[in-house]
Amino acid sequence: GTDAAITDLDTDDAQPWYAMHLRRSACETAVASASHGDFLIRRSRASPQDDTLDTTIASVRQQRQKVVLVLVANNHGTAMSFPITLAREASTASEVFVFGGTAFPSLRSLVRFLRIHPITGVDGQPFVLGSPAPYDDTPDMSVMSSLDRTSTSMIGTPRPAHPPWFVGVSSRGHVESLVAQAGHGDYLVRKSRSDPNYVLCVNDHGQLVNFRIYQRDGQTYEFGGKLFDSIDTLLAYVRSTELVGADGHSALRLHTAAGQTTSGTPPVPRPRPPATVSSEV
Repeated sequence: GTDAAITDLDTDDAQPWYAMHLRRSACETAVASASHGDFLIRRSRASPQDDTLDTTIASVRQQRQKVVLVLVANNHGTAMSFPITLAREASTASEVFVFGGTAFPSLRSLVRFLRIHPITGVDGQPFVLGSPAPYDDTPDMSVMSSLDRTSTSMIGTPRPAHPPWFVGVSSRGHVESLVAQAGHGDYLVRKSRSDPNYVLCVNDHGQLVNFRIYQRDGQTYEFGGKLFDSIDTLLAYVRSTELVGADGHSALRLHTAAGQTTSGTPPVPRPRPPATVSSEV
């Protein structure tokens, strides 16, 4: 029971809204610069010595007596902070995240709840959570644990604060330029600037194909007529099937996130300019 629960909670680390290395000021700035309802969740550091603690969900659980998480949400341009604490559920003895008196088994379940159940803004009006606020995910070395710093020096790059395939709110042109330089089947997912949906951009032998991912009810994602509880599970499904290629006929399979290769070396840019196939604006 306990080990399974810890494994489930650890998957929260990969969510684009969990800003594990972000300080309070940087987090509030990022959220305030985003759209109404957009949000991030960060570690609370009540005292200077807390900055040396690891920032993974597993370590947050171990430090539950003095560590809380903070939900930072944009309320019409103002960054509002809401505490998230840890508690042990009496009936099951399992640890849960507590927000507004309600217990949740994971941060993902808490976020899904707040996307359909409003919280009160600074103006007294209710609002629901929107999308993860974009932010610079380069970790501040002073807030990383000694283990994190050692790992960083060994591999040369910090652990990402969001999945490698997610680029946040970014322009279509920028994302397409990244995918165009990658290999066949490589892809990225971006948050649309014009609506609450997402776009999957895939390289098809140098041509770019864009697929819409629709966000439904603030907690599910629709792709090809099917519903998924997260974009991660959506991509897992898409990797196991085939998409329609740029020519409208050939089968296209996802390979890996653009810029991420199995050999660890950067992708070689394609020599010819890409064509773009999409009705997405």
